[in-house]
Amino acid sequence: MPHRHNLQNKPHTSDACPQDHANDCGPDTGIGADSQLPAGATKDGATHSDTAFPPVETLVPHARPMLLIDRIIAADDLSMQADVTIHGQSLFCSDDYGVPAYVGIEYIAQTVSAYSGWRALQASKTGNSQPRIGYLLGTRKMTMAKSGFKPGDHLIISVENIFEDGEMGVFEGTVRRNQEVIVSARVNVYQPEIQNTPKS
Repeated sequence: MPHRHNLQNKPHTSDACPQDHANDCGPDTGIGADSQLPAGATKDGATHSDTAFPPVETLVPHARPMLLIDRIIAADDLSMQADVTIHGQSLFCSDDYGVPAYVGIEYIAQTVSAYSGWRALQASKTGNSQPRIGYLLGTRKMTMAKSGFKPGDHLIISVENIFEDGEMGVFEGTVRRNQEVIVSARVNVYQPEIQNTPKS
């Protein structure tokens, strides 16, 4: 697995907005304001090929409704982008508040999981790999610019692998609505080898 050992306490801020977006907002689209996009990504959040990535269900060890992200839209050796569109039946969505912004940490964690599953699939000699269980150990410098996401919001989740050492990893993650960073966080994750996975 690739290593990037230049782990630094990089500034990680977003401009908080004291007011939530209005309830009558329409769906937002766009991949955000990243100046560099992962291989295969376009500005509208689509890949060059609709069949570039397998269904997210095959990459993440979750089943719906607990599987919260919709699809993978871009990936390379060190990063991945996924998306999700919020609707009234989305898990954790309430009529009054929509989906709380803190759920964004789970969107980031599931995108990290999909990144791990995709890399394992790429490395598999048979082209068939079962997603492995991983654990979110914690987060640092999490910021939320809004209180939540409303039905119709189209969100782009981006993760970047900034440090990896065996079973441990550190990722920078963002959740964007259009060109605005709504949630950002640095997450620490642990994915044990299969023989070390606790049994239920």
